[in-house]
Amino acid sequence: MKNLTIRRKELVDNLHKALELELSTIPPYLTALLSINSKKNNTPATLIHSVAMEEMLHMLLVCNLIVSVGGKVNFNKSNVPTYPLSLEFEGKRFEDREFDINLERFSESAIDTFLKIEMPTKFIGHQKNVYKSAEMDIPGITIGAFYEKIKQQLDDACEHYSEAEVFIGNPECQLGENFYWKGEGEPIKVIDLCSSHQAIELIITQGEGCSNSIFDIDAQYFNQRSEIAHYFKFNEIKYHRTYQATDIPSQPPTGEEFAVDYHAVYPIIKNPSSNDYQTCPELARLNKQFNSNYSLMLYQISEAFNGSPNVLYTAINNGMRGLTPLALEMMQLSIPGHQGDLRGTPTFEWVEPKMSLQQQNKEISLISKWQLRDGCPPELFHELNNLADTVKAEPGTLMYLVNLQSAAPLGKNNQPIKPQPAELPLAKQTEVVFIERYKDSQAFSDHVNGKIFNDFKNRTLQYFKVDPNNNTWPLTQTEFLTPRSGFIKDS
Repeated sequence: MKNLTIRRKELVDNLHKALELELSTIPPYLTALLSINSKKNNTPATLIHSVAMEEMLHMLLVCNLIVSVGGKVNFNKSNVPTYPLSLEFEGKRFEDREFDINLERFSESAIDTFLKIEMPTKFIGHQKNVYKSAEMDIPGITIGAFYEKIKQQLDDACEHYSEAEVFIGNPECQLGENFYWKGEGEPIKVIDLCSSHQAIELIITQGEGCSNSIFDIDAQYFNQRSEIAHYFKFNEIKYHRTYQATDIPSQPPTGEEFAVDYHAVYPIIKNPSSNDYQTCPELARLNKQFNSNYSLMLYQISEAFNGSPNVLYTAINNGMRGLTPLALEMMQLSIPGHQGDLRGTPTFEWVEPKMSLQQQNKEISLISKWQLRDGCPPELFHELNNLADTVKAEPGTLMYLVNLQSAAPLGKNNQPIKPQPAELPLAKQTEVVFIERYKDSQAFSDHVNGKIFNDFKNRTLQYFKVDPNNNTWPLTQTEFLTPRSGFIKDS
């Protein structure tokens, strides 16, 4: 019989492979999503975005699983994927599983690859094995089957040892349900065999659906509606048609048609490397900055799960959201010497981060716009007037400005309008704008999870448009900022 030390090592090794696998899907999904440059593809863009958000959740859930059994989360050059990425299932290729994962524009070939990535185990037959070398060997015929093996490893360990001996990690180092998460599903802290099953089942069903169903299990574990799984979202794009609740999983969707235009995209280069940008200094600069930010984000995620959990706010809010503008800027630039006006796109290559923990815990600055449902009624106006005075009691909140919209104070030639325009009527207000600064990510966490903010949000939610992905949150647009210079002067 294997001793617990050997079992733990095998578990952690497989969970690190799962972490690498989850990470490997995010750059291709984001590349295809960001390459879309037209509202003609609104529905495909929404579907791909929702999948990418859930893949980020899956990656963090795997980190929770690693920590729960006493492992350490680690990202470095050896386990950050490069593209094209070849996958190998159970040490061999299968005839209908011979595919590479590419960084490429939104296209039919990209969607076909995404379908293969998310393929439900129940759709795989017994094909003739074809050997071919690969960069990542997955011990399962599908990703779902691989996670089932991890679940079985945990079951076997708990059959021979107590759950307290298996799950020895510190739960405080895990991502919990109080984290500021705005995708489908919620983070699950793994403290025992039951919660490990919940985390793994969430990952599996969000990818390939429940048994004989196109839906995941979000309704079972969370106060959320069930969503169709990743495979079926990509199948909707493939067939330009939505699923109906009564559709058979093995058959194409039969619901409403929607537009898909594979030509309404930036003509980005496929599977780029840094060498492709040697002839364009601006692309080289942007790509270097992107890779530095991407690598730093991954490093901060590992630090968050290895004892500094609040660094995760910086990693997600400053890191991930800061990548999109750089990628879109690259996609505007042509690569000299390439035919067909090929544009740049990030390479997602690892750059060794150079940043201290003190720098990671820098001040958090943001602007958040909350969309009003029907103007700003007097009751909400009263709540907003009192909010900042209440928040002032939070020791880590350095600045908190609550704003409504005003008419422009300058007219022709940028000259002042005299007398100054009246305030925009409350009935014509369309959003509330918050300008905030916090001492560090812990202070931001304390605010978002605190009683003051949540009591205000719950009392006033009725006045705001509701986030379609989370019906307990108003529809918001939040930008996290990096202060460079400036001042605040008394009037």
